Amino acid sequence: MTRILLFENDPEIIKQLKNGIGDLGFAFEFEAFDRLGGLKELIYNASDEYWSSVDCIVLDLAQEHEEIDGEGPYEIVQEISWISNNLRTPIIIHSAFAEIVDLGEDDHGSIFKVKKGRSSISEVEDIIRTLKSSWFLEVFRMGGRLDLEAKIIAEDLGWSAEHVAYALNETFRETFDTENLIENLREIIENDKDTLEQVLQTYLKPSIDLCRSYNDHQ
Repeated sequence: MTRILLFENDPEIIKQLKNGIGDLGFAFEFEAFDRLGGLKELIYNASDEYWSSVDCIVLDLAQEHEEIDGEGPYEIVQEISWISNNLRTPIIIHSAFAEIVDLGEDDHGSIFKVKKGRSSISEVEDIIRTLKSSWFLEVFRMGGRLDLEAKIIAEDLGWSAEHVAYALNETFRETFDTENLIENLREIIENDKDTLEQVLQTYLKPSIDLCRSYNDHQ
């Protein structure tokens, strides 16, 4: 069973998210936070083993004291940036201000922005369904296929696994940072072929080849 983390101060929205995501047909465990302090403690202190069980984080931007004008800056942006640069965990920003938040260089392709509204819960569900059904999470997540490939490359080249994992992660992320990842994954699913193999060939294999080529040119 994998986890979905929720950060939201509206109990009704938390309930709707749990019900909607829970109906997707996957086995999820939910951890909900209505205060940033609790989420921060988890983000910075949880083990890699814990994060290997997290499929994604669905979070609101504004805490209660930040909701007056919605202009920010939002305290949680610091945590979004840290997760983006240190963990391979997709983030779904589900917020009335999702479309205006500026994440700068940390606005990677694994961060999805959904403006709160009448159909926004369904949009969140669709993103999670696509990430799960395409097997993308099994490749991207902490402890997933990317880490396995990093260990293999490290053994072959005599590098540290941590160094290879970092390099592989950077090149892997570059394969989808400039495109609509969810749209592309939907196309892969609709092809009705070996979905996992298509994801590996499309996203991970180019990264592996590039990583190995560094050694060839040394």
